[in-house]
Amino acid sequence: MIAEKMAERVVEGEKETRDIYSLAMRSIINELNDEYAIAMIKNVYPRLLKGMAGALEIREECLDILAEIFKRFGNLLLKNSTLVNKDELMKVITEQLSQER
Repeated sequence: MIAEKMAERVVEGEKETRDIYSLAMRSIINELNDEYAIAMIKNVYPRLLKGMAGALEIREECLDILAEIFKRFGNLLLKNSTLVNKDELMKVITEQLSQER
């Protein structure tokens, strides 16, 4: 899946191309319908959570993409509890908020 490869490049790719892949991911998210979003979220979400443990630039890009997913498909995520592990997500977000800058 293309979105999965892009998420991988955001998390593990080179700094020079990270912004491009992140922008492309957000564009894809805005164009997807609910049916395809489920498959995309299942594949992309774990990679983005993995990126939350990375460097600041990686975390920022992952948070931007996750924010787009939640804005666009929040209702879908609430209906389908298997897409996102809410406890894991809250743990990651809490860790990010509690880190000193």
